[in-house]
Amino acid sequence: MMQFSIYIRSFHSYESALNGKKKIKDFIASNTVKGKIRIIVFTDKQFANMDIIVGTKSEEEKNAPKQLLLF
Repeated sequence: MMQFSIYIRSFHSYESALNGKKKIKDFIASNTVKGKIRIIVFTDKQFANMDIIVGTKSEEEKNAPKQLLLF
């Protein structure tokens, strides 16, 4: 049986995500005896392409500012 709990941590870059993932793995290795923990990393664009199956976007989501790329 699996408990479906989701915890989200966002990072500014893929490299910082890898560093955060290593910190989580190190913590889990020294503090957890059993269990199943999975980590998934995806980009802003992949997250933005998520489909809503049930319900609608909240007002906060609808009014969120668009991310800008500055060169």
